[in-house]
Amino acid sequence: MMAYPERGLWAVMVLGGLMATYRLYLMDGLGKIGTVEILEAVDDREAVHLACEKRLSVSAEIWDRDRFVAGIPAECPDEVRWA
Repeated sequence: MMAYPERGLWAVMVLGGLMATYRLYLMDGLGKIGTVEILEAVDDREAVHLACEKRLSVSAEIWDRDRFVAGIPAECPDEVRWA
């Protein structure tokens, strides 16, 4: 893993391209963080796509370090709330 401070994120080289490391926060019934998963994606859209593929039963938020990327409602990936 390599740091790219000019992009403000940690990234890894994969097949000649940069992959960013995103955090997927799964919320509990009270709207607080229940668990965290790591997603590695080329960009924000891929990170959201990877999260939606999981068919989450709870709402979730995707973050790139301190930058909010998107909110995903439980079982409703068509209603993604982009930052």
